[in-house]
Amino acid sequence: MPAELDLVRKHFQVHSQQLKEWVRTLVCRLSLSDPSHWNGSTFFPGGQPVALSFDNFAALRAEDFRVCEKTDGTRFLMLFAVVPRGMEHVRPGPTCFLVGREWDIYAIRQLLTGRNFPDQTLLDGELVIDVSRRSGRVYPRFYVFDALHYRSSPLVNRDLMKRLQAAEVIAGVYAKLLQQMDASKTGGIVQPEGTSKAQRQRSQAPLIHIVQKAMFKKTLVRGLFDKVIPRLPHRTDGVILTPRMDPYVNGTCFRILKWKPLNQNTVDFQLRVLFLKYIDATSNEKKSIQLFRLHIAERGIISMGRHSLGVAGVIPKDKADYAKLENHNGQIVEAWFDPRWHSVDYKHTGRNVGRLPVMQAVE
Repeated sequence: MPAELDLVRKHFQVHSQQLKEWVRTLVCRLSLSDPSHWNGSTFFPGGQPVALSFDNFAALRAEDFRVCEKTDGTRFLMLFAVVPRGMEHVRPGPTCFLVGREWDIYAIRQLLTGRNFPDQTLLDGELVIDVSRRSGRVYPRFYVFDALHYRSSPLVNRDLMKRLQAAEVIAGVYAKLLQQMDASKTGGIVQPEGTSKAQRQRSQAPLIHIVQKAMFKKTLVRGLFDKVIPRLPHRTDGVILTPRMDPYVNGTCFRILKWKPLNQNTVDFQLRVLFLKYIDATSNEKKSIQLFRLHIAERGIISMGRHSLGVAGVIPKDKADYAKLENHNGQIVEAWFDPRWHSVDYKHTGRNVGRLPVMQAVE
């Protein structure tokens, strides 16, 4: 499990079903996503990029794209909202939520209060654990790369730079508040006299910093690779190219492009382990061979037709990986291609099987 996901699950997980449903409804309303897409399903309204291919080169040359590093973190939407009174076992008031792809919801510690609190604001970004190169200290940070709603203003139909202005405001206020923190005493803003025990306990929870991700013109992509990425305090796994003039798109967006190095360009498959029996021609003995197959989705369905035997074999890295594959029959496996599919990681968070066009783009 990624360290940042372990952190929020340990300290901030929301268990109230009533609060979860309230957050989910508000997120979908602020993102202007079609309710028919998400009602009763696990549709996540955050935009999803597609792999860069030769088909995209004409648009990349002709249009204004902005490029940023692709943080190797965990994707979340960040919601600022005032929780109403009346929910059982739920503390009302200004709250900051992280909303994951599977609608896992976390109410995190945050600094914005009073006029600074941006009620009805929805941001898009990634949570990652940064490690200081000087001190080795770790800092959980939420890197914002888009905004869907800011206070009373819908942003999904605005261009990218207009949307990012909201992120800039919030990140700027956060940076000023962080300068006021007394980390040596409380790990947070100095507590006023009369602060309750419960309030002090909440203030000791890890503080997630909010940072606006740097965006560059497409012509500066070489400088991004040569000068920016090597100095980052976290891992990256490629770059994201976003068209400047396009609106925000819920779900898969074929105009937002991601590029990864070959050994990091992965696809999520469903792993199926097959046992084929045969008779050895030399000894005339009955034997069996184990095959690992990767299954892909086509039009949202794991096809039982021409792909029923799997569209790719998987090569175990070693004996330990071989044993893992045996124990993950029917589960989601992440794999990369070079020039065959190799297993990378095993997913335990309910991730969906990748789509056929995504796999074809990688190959």
